[in-house]
Amino acid sequence: MLSKFFSKKSRGFTLVELLIVVAIIGVLSTLGVPTFRRMIQKSKKSEAKVNLGALYTAEAAFKAEYSVFGNNLSRMGFEIDGSPANMTYNIGFFGGDCQGQGTAHPAIGNAQGVQLNQAFPAYYTGFAATDTRAGYAINSGCVGGGNSTADGLNFTARAEGVVSPSYVRSNPTATTQLDIWTMDQGRTLVNTQDGVF
Repeated sequence: MLSKFFSKKSRGFTLVELLIVVAIIGVLSTLGVPTFRRMIQKSKKSEAKVNLGALYTAEAAFKAEYSVFGNNLSRMGFEIDGSPANMTYNIGFFGGDCQGQGTAHPAIGNAQGVQLNQAFPAYYTGFAATDTRAGYAINSGCVGGGNSTADGLNFTARAEGVVSPSYVRSNPTATTQLDIWTMDQGRTLVNTQDGVF
């Protein structure tokens, strides 16, 4: 029986055939990996869209109750689920150093601020220059500032993060690697800077 199994007619693959298969797999992976990487980067963008949508909902609810938009996210009830270590984007209203803005908006001195302070005085309590309640700054890949405002009548929230880590490793001083999104009071979502490379 065994002699039939190991007959001279049965043979395996030659070294040349195996090398051809390996070469074909190498070519296919060279073509597929960059496309796969871009698809992963694009999927990370959904985090910014979802979190900005949740921020819009919090702003809309706050406006319905107090007739103003604000930047004090923790007092407004906005909270992002999950561990900051697992997040890609910084979300909210940032100062130039990606910390939360130093003062609560709308300003307490204008008409909207006076009205809000009478209805909800805790909104302004304890807001300091080092406060981060105006945003979730969770990593160093952040520029901050820009068009990130809330003045009572309007708001523009910002999300920025690095979705292309390989680009950052090869260009550590570049600021163009950031993927930046904004959303305003009209729920207009704009990708102001595409970070997919």
